Amino acid sequence: MQAGGHQSVRGRTSAEPGRGPAPEILLRLARGYACIFWGIPLTLLLYLHRVRLGSPSRGLLQLPGYVLGVVLIYWGLLLLYSVGEISPLWLRRVRRAIASVFLMVYFAPFVYWWQRLPYETFFLINVLLLAVCAMWLLMLVNGTIEELAGLMGWHALRNLAEISAWSVIFLMVLPFLALFLTSLASTVRFNGNLFAELAALQRRVPLWAAALPLVPCAATMTAAWRGKEHCLEAAVSPDGAHADQ
Repeated sequence: MQAGGHQSVRGRTSAEPGRGPAPEILLRLARGYACIFWGIPLTLLLYLHRVRLGSPSRGLLQLPGYVLGVVLIYWGLLLLYSVGEISPLWLRRVRRAIASVFLMVYFAPFVYWWQRLPYETFFLINVLLLAVCAMWLLMLVNGTIEELAGLMGWHALRNLAEISAWSVIFLMVLPFLALFLTSLASTVRFNGNLFAELAALQRRVPLWAAALPLVPCAATMTAAWRGKEHCLEAAVSPDGAHADQ
């Protein structure tokens, strides 16, 4: 039994392979991953449609509406954190994911400000940091699913989370680095402004390339949904375990 009344999932699964964690823990995990599943598309939808929170008359005090989706993801992460120490690595990943959510909320106003002043260097730097936090968050969410699946013996789910994490690297991180390095090379060659080059290059990205980040988002949603389903099925099964599929 953990401090604060939380049970250690690791203790239940490693010492007694035939049994899983308590049903109330599995249900809490299921609710957490359900919130993450719905939070990701809500964040994307509100971001792509540029929905804003606040009165237009207040100008710079407006916030991008995607914050609502981020808050839903945050609630899901809090549910995961409330379970306690599944494993030291799992708990660290949840904490870092919560930290990335706080950073995304902090960087939220800069999206609106940068849209109004696209050549303002300080705004662009913060928007780039927001993108880094979003990629970091997806990696960490997949990491928690991978860790939980490994401890519970859900091999197919673990493989899915690993594939999803790699998709973040190949379809988000690497294109992001390519965009940045291309802008840096153009800046050095023509003695220009790095952030002006980056903003100009970003507008020239073809639609199909701009849509690539949606794939890791969809993959993470799939992993979160499957994680939720596995936890629910394990909670209602007689021995608290779930047969891997």
